[in-house]
Formats: sequence, C-alpha cells, structure tokens
Amino acid sequence: MFRSSISTRVGAFTASVLTVVGLAAVLIVYLPHQKILAEKELQYLAAAAEERNNQIVDAVARLREDVQFLAGTPPLAGIGRARVNHGTDPLNGDSEEVWKERLQTIFLSFLRRRPEYSQVRLIDYENGGFEILRIERIAPNLLVVVPPQDLQQKGATDYAQGAAVLPRDEVMISEVNLNREYDRVTLPATPTIRAATPVY
Repeated sequence: MFRSSISTRVGAFTASVLTVVGLAAVLIVYLPHQKILAEKELQYLAAAAEERNNQIVDAVARLREDVQFLAGTPPLAGIGRARVNHGTDPLNGDSEEVWKERLQTIFLSFLRRRPEYSQVRLIDYENGGFEILRIERIAPNLLVVVPPQDLQQKGATDYAQGAAVLPRDEVMISEVNLNREYDRVTLPATPTIRAATPVY
C-alpha cells in the first residue's frame, strides 16, 4: 500500500515535470513560428499593397488616355460648330442633334468596352454648365442614355471648374469621393474618381 502510494506520487510528479517541460517546448517552438508568420504576413500585405497601388496608377493613366480619346472624336467638334452656328454645322450641314446621336453611339460603344467605368458625360460649361449628353451604367451590362429632361447642371462641380481652365489636351483627375446625382449621394455609395478635359 505504501509503495503503491509512493509509486503513484512519483508517477504524478514525473508526469507534471513532463507536462511542464512539454509546455515549455511548445512555447519555445510556437513563438518563433508566430514571428515568422507575422513577418510573412507583413511581406504579403506589402506586396499586395504595392500591386494594388500599381493597379491604381495604371487605371488612372488609362482613364487619362480614354478621356483624351473621347475629346478627340469628330462629334464633339461637330457639336461645337453647330452650337455657334444656330444648331447647324457649317462644314457639312449636319444638325447638332445628328452630331449628338453620333456621340451617343460612341459613348455607348466606349462604355461597353470599359466595364469599370460608370458613366460618361459632356458638359457645356459656357452655357450654365448643363449636361449635353450623359450615359450611365445602371447594371454591369445595362447602359442608359439619360433623357434631356433629366440632364443636370454640373458647372459648379470641382471637376468641371477644374477642367474649364486647362489648356487643350490637359486632363484633370479628381480626388476620390462618393458619386452624387441630383445633389444626393447615389446608393449604394460608390467611391468615384473622375477625369475631365476641355473641348475646344
């Protein structure tokens, strides 16, 4: 009985020592692994952040090129000529409405090939800043030509005012902010960056 008790106590003590030693071994091994994992996680986050930054830089460069491309399309010049000639282009006799229809076709085709863009608009800054034409993406594969009665006055916006003072072929890139239509933030809230350029 006594030996048995002694044996039991010794066994329990031995087990306790092994448990403590085992715990120490686990802690010693675990902490360096945590440090390695944290360093790898930081490296991953840094690489992901750099990749995302490069994507944003590329997207802004593409946005700049796209707005310059659109500004150089013939309908924009045709609309301008018609507007200063009582609605008729003196070069070919086409009306402003005909030129608008051509521009609308270009805007629609452009947005179909740029699914990352939500809208494109033409603003007449000199005549109160009212939109002449606006195409909106209301779903991934659904574009809408905004009817004339729903066009807005956008001349007071930062991007319109910023673009109005730029020389030819210069592009203004806005800060990122929430998109607003009819003086209200659109829902769902959409962080938006805009590119604008003057058309002479």
